[in-house]
Amino acid sequence: MLKRISSTISKYNMLNKHDKLVVAVSGGADSICLLLVLLSLKKDYKLELYIAHLNHGLRRIEAKKDADFVARLAKKYKLPVSFKDIDVPGMVRQKKGSPEDIAREARYKFLLDVAKNVGAEKIALGHTMDDQAETVLLRLLRGCGLLGLGGIAPLRKIDKFLIIRPLIEISRKQIESHLRKRRITPRRDSSNLKQVYRRNKVRLKLIPYLEKNYNPKIKEVLVNMAEGLRADSEWLQHQANEIFADQSHIKKNCSCLILYSKLKKAPEALRRHLLRLAIKKVKGDLKDIEYRHWKALEKFYKQSSRDTHLDLPHNIRVKKTKTALSFEVKQKTKKDTRQLEKPIKLNVPGQTKLPALKLTINAELLEKYPSIAAIRKEANMKYMDTKRLKFPLVVRTRRIADRFKPLGMEKEIKLKDFFINSKVLKDLRNSIPLVLSRKKIVCVGNLRVSEDVKISKKTTQALRLNVKKY
Repeated sequence: MLKRISSTISKYNMLNKHDKLVVAVSGGADSICLLLVLLSLKKDYKLELYIAHLNHGLRRIEAKKDADFVARLAKKYKLPVSFKDIDVPGMVRQKKGSPEDIAREARYKFLLDVAKNVGAEKIALGHTMDDQAETVLLRLLRGCGLLGLGGIAPLRKIDKFLIIRPLIEISRKQIESHLRKRRITPRRDSSNLKQVYRRNKVRLKLIPYLEKNYNPKIKEVLVNMAEGLRADSEWLQHQANEIFADQSHIKKNCSCLILYSKLKKAPEALRRHLLRLAIKKVKGDLKDIEYRHWKALEKFYKQSSRDTHLDLPHNIRVKKTKTALSFEVKQKTKKDTRQLEKPIKLNVPGQTKLPALKLTINAELLEKYPSIAAIRKEANMKYMDTKRLKFPLVVRTRRIADRFKPLGMEKEIKLKDFFINSKVLKDLRNSIPLVLSRKKIVCVGNLRVSEDVKISKKTTQALRLNVKKY
């Protein structure tokens, strides 16, 4: 087993002489084996090892025993050790996300902090071949692309630190057998037996079922597949990096331009990598960018219109210029919570002030009014047939379940859907004045009038409204 691990280390060039390493040690079999392997290589590589142990706050008494066990190991091998306690259940209550994801983020942050504090360049983790197979299956079930199916990378760069996984080609059975021969009893994590966690379900149920009913070597098959796909993905990534470096432009205001012509000529597999790079440049990572977002982005850049944009998670906005796709961080609009406390009578004719909204509505009654074609061109003036209105009219702001029949439509729709279709930002929707007749919305600010009160050839008198700031 040690020869195989040494081979993995050499294969991926994980270690160099005089390396400083932070070793993540939970007290479980995998992390103990990792520590022992690195201790056996310490002299040859002249390594400086630092143990790091994190208590996730999930198992109380067990966790305390884990920490004591790791402390004894550190003392036995005369290694410095860093401990930290966190409250994952509390973090789950505060944040959105699964306990596994939140715990993983907290774990990486802790390890990176320890590495910074001790001046280490590398962090060693005890992921095994079993972890690799489980990860591939989990990603397959969730849905992912080539990069995701490549599984856990043996090497991973985070900022200036290198994450290494020397046990990634070793099975858990081999590790447990090795520890038994050395008469070492690792700590057992009881949470690994709880099927409330997705990974545990895959480990305890799905993989044994696949081994029994389909392929007894399913783990090896998944691991070999991941290695092949990872190599393919890395090659595509390399090609994309070269094109991106030559054909993209990064601006200081957190934006990135990628030439449209080059994007269209690139094969589909390479094109997605280019788009991935552009998003990563402005966002910093690809978290929460899902398959549906990639499909929406592909559809977007194939459209001929340049007067549109596409919004992605975390305020990423994609626009079209004449020659390129522009990726930028959308500036957050200052939240506007202004809203009318109660309906206000609209002065017709005359001016109605709405102090809470800092708006005025000017209303005029016209015997002569522009043609329907001319009205359509007047963006800030809204015309309605007075015969189709019942006075007095009132003004209020939106309420839950409001509905509206926009000009040109046969049926009412939710006001919320109208705002979405009109690309009105969420934070501005409360401050748009609504004009009502017979308790029905007949005009939405300067956006649209209702189909029910539209001007026609039979109109003899028109009401013209104009909403202005003051």
